[in-house]
Amino acid sequence: MASLGGAYMPHLYRTLQAAHIDKELALSAVSFSLSRQTTEAEIRRAISIVQEAVTYYQQTYSGVL
Repeated sequence: MASLGGAYMPHLYRTLQAAHIDKELALSAVSFSLSRQTTEAEIRRAISIVQEAVTYYQQTYSGVL
């Protein structure tokens, strides 16, 4: 499971700030929940989805920000 918010986000944000991660970057963090039942194939698929999304947004919003 991946999350862009929820109950864990404030803790993640504080942790990233404590590690001196830029505020904007910390606020854009994505967290993943894994369990013993999570397979390598599921992890590889999640990585692929994130890579595709990043590429899409880089191409779509290039020069916008």
